[in-house]
Amino acid sequence: MGFHFGRKSKKWGHSFLKGVASAGTIARKGGRFIEGAGKAMALVGAATGNPELAAMGAEVTLGGAAVQSAGIIERKAARGAAEGNMKKLKHSGDELSKVITQVV
Repeated sequence: MGFHFGRKSKKWGHSFLKGVASAGTIARKGGRFIEGAGKAMALVGAATGNPELAAMGAEVTLGGAAVQSAGIIERKAARGAAEGNMKKLKHSGDELSKVITQVV
């Protein structure tokens, strides 16, 4: 006699994956906002002749792009887990490790 998941377990799992997907959406939208703020900082730094502010704006832009990429990958991973597609889940993990190594 094997172990069977009941309806409650499936509901909890589905709820968890929905939470992961919505966190991915928030990260994607937040990354877009951070990226825009970084571009604005770089423009202000260039306009005022402040190279430190321009460099900081460029770094914030790169950070925002990384957060946005991570959010997209997180949504793909949640969708892969919901479908039971292990290839999609593994591919998302590989992509996420690439994004993390680019930032660090």
